[in-house]
Amino acid sequence: MKDHLYNGIGIITTQEQYTVLLEVPGMKETEVNVAVNGDKLIISGDKENKLTQQEQHLYHNELSYGVFSRELTLPKDAVITLIQASLKEGILSIIIPREPLDETKMKHIPINQTH
Repeated sequence: MKDHLYNGIGIITTQEQYTVLLEVPGMKETEVNVAVNGDKLIISGDKENKLTQQEQHLYHNELSYGVFSRELTLPKDAVITLIQASLKEGILSIIIPREPLDETKMKHIPINQTH
């Protein structure tokens, strides 16, 4: 059984897009999977222990290995067909474009005066 990794995550939002940032230090593109299933964004991976048997007899080891999986609910205005992902310097960046705000569907809510 493999250990589970915990990867730090950050989500940035602008009017144009959501950006999901996930720490995946030491991992390659081939070791990380990004998928959409319905309204779920699923990010998973497997960081294998690449030390040889001789190297596994370390005096001290804080290196992290194992599997991870994160599942995020996508907002209703996410444009799923245009999601892009890239990996640079141990940070997985997932860009999720947003549908433009349709002001014609906005409803003004009057504020009643209370006595």
